Amino acid sequence: MVSSDQSPVLARASLREEADQNVPTIADQVALGDLDIRKDFAKKIIRLFSVTNGFVLALIVALMVADWVMTGNGMAVGDRVITSAVVMSILGATTVQLGAVVLVMANYLFPKKS
Repeated sequence: MVSSDQSPVLARASLREEADQNVPTIADQVALGDLDIRKDFAKKIIRLFSVTNGFVLALIVALMVADWVMTGNGMAVGDRVITSAVVMSILGATTVQLGAVVLVMANYLFPKKS
């Protein structure tokens, strides 16, 4: 801060030094830009993951409705579209997919220092 007993030249120099201390360095600016890129990338991955799983869920619901309609129209129980194996496969694939997405995002957002 500038006191009243300093000369105007010293006061301006003091103000310049104070202003220079608040200016981020190039490395800080690059780090902030990199952080913004990483956040944007993470948001896009999460959005893609959500949309993809939404389509899979819609497909499952459509198949389930078709299965109910066919079963109601006299289809044999052995010829069902959605069986327990299909449900278990979808649950397993979703678990693996979620783990892979979390692992990739964590490795990208928090890289290991070499």
